[in-house]
Amino acid sequence: ATAAATTTTFPNLSNAAVESSSSNQPLSLPPLGLGAWAWGDSVFWGYSPKNDDDLREVFDYALAKNLAFFDTAELYGLGRSEELLG
Repeated sequence: ATAAATTTTFPNLSNAAVESSSSNQPLSLPPLGLGAWAWGDSVFWGYSPKNDDDLREVFDYALAKNLAFFDTAELYGLGRSEELLG
C-alpha cells in the first residue's frame, strides 16, 4: 500500500524567508525531504568520488518518487553536495 501525499502548512509564519510571505500566503512544505549534508563530506562522513554513482542513484530514485525537497548548502562537502544534486 502506498501512502497518500500530504502537505503541511504553517499559516502563522509572518517572518518566513520565502517569496510568498509578503502576500500573506501560508508556507507549504512537503512531508519528506532528502538531506544532502553528508554528500561530498570526506572529513566526517568518508565521502569519496567512488560514491558518486551511488549518490546519483539515490537522487534519481528520490526524483522518481516525486520527492521535491532537497536540503543542501554551499558548505556541505565544500560545495560537492550541490554539484552532485545538479
